[in-house]
Amino acid sequence: MQTYLLIGNKQAAKEHEIPGVPKNILDFVAGKIDEVRLLKSIAKFGGNQGLTIRIENFNEATQEAQNALLKILEEPPQNIFFILLAKSELGILPTILSRSSLIRLKNNIVSKENYVSFLEMPFLKKSEVISKIKSKAEALDLIESEAGHLHFQATSQNNKSFPVENLKALEKTLDAIRANGNIYLQLLNLAVKTDKDRVAVCFLRNPTLCNLLMLHLVSLN
Repeated sequence: MQTYLLIGNKQAAKEHEIPGVPKNILDFVAGKIDEVRLLKSIAKFGGNQGLTIRIENFNEATQEAQNALLKILEEPPQNIFFILLAKSELGILPTILSRSSLIRLKNNIVSKENYVSFLEMPFLKKSEVISKIKSKAEALDLIESEAGHLHFQATSQNNKSFPVENLKALEKTLDAIRANGNIYLQLLNLAVKTDKDRVAVCFLRNPTLCNLLMLHLVSLN
């Protein structure tokens, strides 16, 4: 396989060595389709001595750019390797994931022991956090931090399983917010879906409790 997807913080990913990959590295940004076209031209003529093309912030690339890159990942030129750097798998097409060797880095930027996971909070605490988020950028930052925390859990010695359902819930929320969905409603929906104690269901099925919850959230502002 000539494509590697490194999940973690950018600096850690750049320092991570992959055996058998050419040391001649070209750092590239391929977030838009025009940039991918340029990358294809470079890859077509740059493989005589062996070349590794390292693409930063790949999880922020548009779907059009990822689809355009897919063909060259399926049939890469000889001696050309690709390293895709991403904070998380969120936003990366399944077809790209299936054609990449996935490496989750343990020294992720969100691996701090004192990190308080939004998904692990009680429902009412999640609601308080949501009420303080006022911008799309803040919402996206929360989602990416949670994804990073999930990857840290998956790579820790005491946790061998990966919470796929939580990652899927984060990905759906990310897509909805990027499509200009209502930030508050999308995050509240995420809080409901990941509510382990089912408190949210009790609130939302009971109109009186639901009204009390809404008054509680309004009082926080």
